Amino acid sequence: MELDGSQHSAVTDLERTRVLQSKGIRVLRFWDNDALCRTEAVLEAILASLRDPTLTPTPLPAGEGLKTSAKQ
Repeated sequence: MELDGSQHSAVTDLERTRVLQSKGIRVLRFWDNDALCRTEAVLEAILASLRDPTLTPTPLPAGEGLKTSAKQ
């Protein structure tokens, strides 16, 4: 989870998210003000994401995953 505030740059955040996702890390972003003022809603969103895990990395890098053989 990452909290975004006025000091965050959209370009930097996108790059950081891309790097983390490439390592199989799921990124959840919330505004810092929401974490302070709407804490229960933020926690509910985090719990919901934990109940619905995705396979990581998503999608698999090119060339990875199940391979089928031409011989059967």
